Amino acid sequence: MDKTHTLEEIFELKIDQKKMSAQLTNKDRVKLLKTKFTKDQIFDFLRDNNVIYGINENSLNDLLTNKNNIKFPLTIAKGTSPVHGEDGFLIYETDAHEQVKVSPKQQVNFRDVIKIPVVSKGEKLAKIVEPKTGKDGKNIFGEKIPHQPGKIVTTRAGKNVVYKKENKTFYSTIDGQISMSEHLIEVQPTYVVNETLSMKTGNLDFVGSITIHGDVPTGYQVKAAGDVKIFGIVEAAFIEAGGSIYISEGLAGLQKGKIVAKEDVHLGYVNQGIIEAGGSIHVEQSIVHSTCDAKESVICKVGNIIGGSITARKTIEARDVGNRLSTKTNINFELTNDYYEQKEKALEKQNKLQARLEQLLTIGKKIKDSGALNNPKIAEMLKKQVHSLNQTRADLDEIKAQLQILEQRLAETEQPRLIIRQTLYPQVIVAFGKYKRNFQKEFRYIYVTIEGNEITTHNH
Repeated sequence: MDKTHTLEEIFELKIDQKKMSAQLTNKDRVKLLKTKFTKDQIFDFLRDNNVIYGINENSLNDLLTNKNNIKFPLTIAKGTSPVHGEDGFLIYETDAHEQVKVSPKQQVNFRDVIKIPVVSKGEKLAKIVEPKTGKDGKNIFGEKIPHQPGKIVTTRAGKNVVYKKENKTFYSTIDGQISMSEHLIEVQPTYVVNETLSMKTGNLDFVGSITIHGDVPTGYQVKAAGDVKIFGIVEAAFIEAGGSIYISEGLAGLQKGKIVAKEDVHLGYVNQGIIEAGGSIHVEQSIVHSTCDAKESVICKVGNIIGGSITARKTIEARDVGNRLSTKTNINFELTNDYYEQKEKALEKQNKLQARLEQLLTIGKKIKDSGALNNPKIAEMLKKQVHSLNQTRADLDEIKAQLQILEQRLAETEQPRLIIRQTLYPQVIVAFGKYKRNFQKEFRYIYVTIEGNEITTHNH
C-alpha cells in the first residue's frame, strides 16, 4: 500500500450505538483509486477499531476488486441479533374451563344465564407444550448478547387431577367441576343446595364448589374452596370462594354484604356492597355506592358506576361513571412497579460499573506512563488492572443486556385505562397510583390513561 495514503486517510469507520453494524465511508475518492491495499490490511484496520465479528466478505472483495463501482457508505460488518426463546403454554383439551352461557332465546330470566360445566372421570383436561430454546447473539466487537429464554409452564396437577409425563397431559380422576388457574388444575365435586339458605341449611363451608338455587339472606356465610354459584340475590351476607363467584341477580349489601373471590366475580348488579376479586369483576347492570377491588379489571357491561370506590390494575369500563347530581365517585388504578424498580436498580449498578471502568482505565494509563514496566511489582500491578478491567467490561455488558430486556417488557406491559362508553360526570376522581385528577366537567365517549405522570383523556 502507498505509504502516503493510509486506510485512516481513505476511510472513516462508523459504528452504530448498539455495536451491531459498521459502515465505511470514503474520505477521498482519488486516494481510494490510487492506493492498493490487501485484505489483511483491511482486517488490521477493522481490528484496530475493535471490529472482529460479522465481517462481510462480499464487501471486502468489492473493496479489493471493484473500487471504481463501489457505493458508499459500505456495510463492512454486521452483528447477529439474539433469538429469544418462545414461552411454553397449555393446550386445553376440554371446553369446561370456560364459562358456558345460555343463548338469549333459551333464557327464561336472568337466573338461567350461567351453567356450571363439569368434566368426566378420565377426561383429558390440558396438555403442556414445552418452551422453545433461543440463541445468544453477538455484536461486531465479538461480545455476547444474551437471549431471553422461553418460560416453562408452571401449572401442576391439584386435587382429583393426574399428570402423565409420557404425553405431558393432565387427566381428571373424578366427575366434577374443573378449576383452572395459572399454576394449578383441579377438579372439584360440587355441593348443591336447591333452596334459599335458612336455618334448615345454616352457613355453608365446603372443600369443593357450591351451587345454591335460591337467595343468600342477611347474616349468612358461604365459603368454598372452589367456585360459588348462586341463582338468586345476596343480601348483607358473606360469600368467599377459592375460585370464582357467580350470582345470577346481584348483591344488595346494605353496606355490610361482602364477596371475596380468589379469581373472578360475575353478578347482575352491586348496590351498597363490597367485592374483592383476585381476577376481574363483571357486572351486567350497575355498581352503586359500593367498594370493588379487582386485581385485574372491573367491567359494567350495560350499566353505570355511581359513588363508592372502584379499584383495578388493568381496565375499568362502564357506560357512565358518576351522575348528573355530581355524586363523588372514586376510580383507582394500582400500578405495577416491579419493572420500574428493577430498571432503577440496574441503572444504579450500571453507573457504578461505568465509574469503576473509568477509574481502572486511569490507573492503567498511569502504570503504563510510569515507564517502570520492567519492575516485577509494577508488571504484576498492571496484570491485575487488566484482569479487573476485563471483568468490569463483562459485568457492564451483562447489565446493559438486562436493561434491554426490561425496556422491552415495559413496552409490552398493557397500560391501565378507564373506558367511558357514554358519559363521565363531574366529581369523578381518577387516580393512577399517587397521581390523581378530579374531573370538574362532563366528558363523553372517552378513555382515560396515564402518560408519564399526567392523567389524560382520549376520544374513542
